[in-house]
Amino acid sequence: RNGIWAFVLRNSLRPALVAGRFNGVVTNPPWLALSKIASNPYQNALKAKSELHGIKAPGASHLHVEIATIFLLHAIERYLTPGAVIGCILPDTLLNGSHHEPFRSAGYLTASKPVQFAPGEIWKIANQTFKNEAIVLFGSKSPPGGATTFAGRDVSRTSETATTYHIVKSNGRTAWTTTPPAAPAVKVATNKSIGPLFR
Repeated sequence: RNGIWAFVLRNSLRPALVAGRFNGVVTNPPWLALSKIASNPYQNALKAKSELHGIKAPGASHLHVEIATIFLLHAIERYLTPGAVIGCILPDTLLNGSHHEPFRSAGYLTASKPVQFAPGEIWKIANQTFKNEAIVLFGSKSPPGGATTFAGRDVSRTSETATTYHIVKSNGRTAWTTTPPAAPAVKVATNKSIGPLFR
């Protein structure tokens, strides 16, 4: 009676009563890689959910899919009205980890069960605030506008600094970083008799 499954069964119908009823969510979902719950039947449900929402990483990386992003997309799809706002604390591996590539590339937009989510701002939380390094991702339940940057902040208990996050793509990988993309190389025309025409 007091075990986890009794709790799950008692609460299994409650989420259906509030589906699509909220215009915002602020959440700190559990942080745990799928590989850490290998012996639990819940892992298969999470794997299926990650595939359904288009964020299952390819190859061996799929074992390291962070269930926090699965929870986030499920909450957006299940509980929020169109245009709703989102604030979610996530591990900072979301910024450049290979297991988060499908999320950064917005695989959820074209998934079997698509989710409308437009990231809009990232706060980098100071080290030691949580056990692991963290960010807060803000956005809305709406189609993304094709932006190549996000507003950002470095946040600590005593200060905050405005930053900009750039969406950088290279060799089929995406990263969200405060380092601007490198400018493309420019060819320099030369004249052997007088040297470079442009410096």
